[in-house]
Amino acid sequence: ALTNVRKHSLARRAWVRFEAEDGRLTVSVSDDGVGLEAAAARSRAGLGFGLQTMRERAEAIGGTLAVRPREGSGTVVEVRVPERAGA
Repeated sequence: ALTNVRKHSLARRAWVRFEAEDGRLTVSVSDDGVGLEAAAARSRAGLGFGLQTMRERAEAIGGTLAVRPREGSGTVVEVRVPERAGA
């Protein structure tokens, strides 16, 4: 997600947030860039392959991937995975 921010978003800032709640770990990366659609339009290859790979990796460990616009401008990429017992 941070690579996508650097390559595509034209962001000035990015934030990484870690949370543990209700037996799930959440990692989110957000930026103040141009947003997902504008970034995809700028990129010849688009952003589909990178997001597909992130989704597959999250699902491989029992998690989910969500991508949404950030309020104001930019994008939020969020991965949620179950906490491991004893981790």
